[in-house]
This record gives sequence, C-alpha cells and structure tokens, in this order.
Amino acid sequence: MCATQRATCYETEPQLVTYQDTRFPWQERTDRGVTVYWYEGGDAFGDELIGTAGRALDRLQAELGATVTDPIKIYIYANGADMRDALRSNSVEWVGGQAFPSLGIVLGIVAPGNIAEARRIIPHELSHQVLHQALDNPYGGWPLWFDEGLAVFNQETPDASFPVMLDEAARNAELIPLEALAASFPADTERALLSYAQSGSVLAYIINEYGTEAIREMSDGFREAEPVEEVIQDVFGKTIDEFDAEWRSTLPAPRVAPAPPQRGPARAPVDRFTDEPIIPGSQTGRGLPGFGLLSQQNDDDTDLPPGVADGGGLPPTGVLAFIAIGCAGLLVMTGIVLFVTVRVLQAARSG
Repeated sequence: MCATQRATCYETEPQLVTYQDTRFPWQERTDRGVTVYWYEGGDAFGDELIGTAGRALDRLQAELGATVTDPIKIYIYANGADMRDALRSNSVEWVGGQAFPSLGIVLGIVAPGNIAEARRIIPHELSHQVLHQALDNPYGGWPLWFDEGLAVFNQETPDASFPVMLDEAARNAELIPLEALAASFPADTERALLSYAQSGSVLAYIINEYGTEAIREMSDGFREAEPVEEVIQDVFGKTIDEFDAEWRSTLPAPRVAPAPPQRGPARAPVDRFTDEPIIPGSQTGRGLPGFGLLSQQNDDDTDLPPGVADGGGLPPTGVLAFIAIGCAGLLVMTGIVLFVTVRVLQAARSG
C-alpha cells in the first residue's frame, strides 16, 4: 500500500488468468508437470500421448540433467485447420507443431490414432520447453541449431526425408555453414527443412562421438551466457568452423565438378604465308575490315584461344611491313615538326 496527500494506492496479489481454446471439449492427462490436452481419439489415445511425453522427459533428463520446473501444457489438435486458427496469422503452412517456451505452451497436429506422428511432434516440442527452462537467463541465449537439433534428435519417429535431403545437399556442396544457423533458419521452405536436418545430424554426431556429457557441458556454457565460439572451443577444442568441417567429413563427399575444357596453343597452318596480300581497308577476310582477328574456330571446329583466327585470318607479311613503314614515317614527320618549332621559338627569344 502507498499513500500520497490526495490518494491512497493499493497493491493486490497477482491474479492468474488462463486462456484456453474453448471450441473443443478437451480431455487431459498429467505427468511430472506436463499436461496433455486432446479432444478426439478417446482415452487410449490420451494414454499414448502422455506416455510419449513421459519417455521424452526421461531422455531429456539424461541428456541435460534437467527436469520440468514450470508447468507445460500440450494441446493436440486433430487436424491442421483446427490448429491454424489458434496460430499467428503469418505462420507457415507446413508447420506441424509449435512451442511457446515463455508461456509453457505447445500446439501440435496429431490425427486420432496416428501414433507415429504423436511420437514425432510431442518429443520435439517438449524438448524446446525443457531446454528453455534449463538454460534461460537474462544475458544471452543459445544457438538455434543446438535447440532445434536436440528437438530433432529426441523424436521417437524421425523425419524420413531428412537423411536423403542431407546427403544430397552434401554431394551438391549446398550445406549451410553451422555458424549461419545460430540465429535463424532460412525463410525458403526447402532451405528451412535442410536446416532442421543439419541441426539434428550435428546433435546426433555430438552425442554419438562425444557422449551426453558434451551436451551437458555445452548447456552449462549457454546457461552462463558464454558466446557460442567459446563454448565450442571449450568443449571440443576447435573453432566452430573446424567443428563444422569435422561433422561434414562424416557425410558424402561433394561431387567433383567436371573440369572446364583446356584450351591448348593454336597451331598456325603451314601455308599461312602463301595467301595474296590483303590491302588495309578492304573487306576481304572475316571480322574487322581487312583482318580476321575475331574468328575463334578453325575449319574442323576445334576451339582456338580468343583473338587467334584460323588460316587466312592472320595478317600477311606485306600488311605488317606496310604498317611498320607507316609508323616509322609518322615518327620522322613528328620529329621534323618538333625540331622546326623549337628553332622558331629560339629565334623569337633572341630577337
């Protein structure tokens, strides 16, 4: 309570407001701070949903050493049309689930009885929630590839297209640098899906090669708001580019691009000096008037270096001699003019 000369202020207890999609008759199951809601599929379907969530919590605790500290609510919609009405209007159409870590809410699409999809969506989105609760701090975050990679890795049902997509990108030298996946994923659908595939593969590589202890060490660094480069250096003893290259070495090698055709030295024909002299300024020959310097193929279609023509296009000896004599004459005339000019100026000054 606070008081002033004209008014009295009161501080009330915080009030909790729960917003829920009231269009559907939700059923629910709860386990270790996680509540799953669904409206189609019956009790057996609900048991499968909460069982999947429980197994995901077990894996995340083993990997991160973290448990749920704040309640998490998972809303399972029976179809995409129902869920999209609950999403932001600018959400991408291909999204199958979405987590809101700051609210502790997950939305997902799972048709009743589609157990495989439930085992893909729930562990993925639950991973985001648990990681947020474990690492959240006011000073810094963690790379998106680590967040999404852990979520992809924890799916009980893997995305079947990811390995094919990843191998093809590796062979075509189209993989995205790991450092570029730290803050955001591309807006393009194909590149965005490749980003998920890469992130999941990187996390799987870390766990398989370095163990879950490496994941915990990285998490400790991100919790302390250490820069990504420092965390990678501390845990793996490598720069982020070196670690990226180490992971890429486990993928198919890029296809070797065909080498461009080598242009060897052109061989002038033996009869190159037997043609009749070409008078400068005439239209004989190809290319520029009087010369054949722009032609780049000989009679058998063998490529020649630019500027070298086939037989008959090279300037003949007479033409070269004519040009040389003309240039010499021009130099002589220039010298005479300069000599006369200097003598005239000297005479003017002496007078």
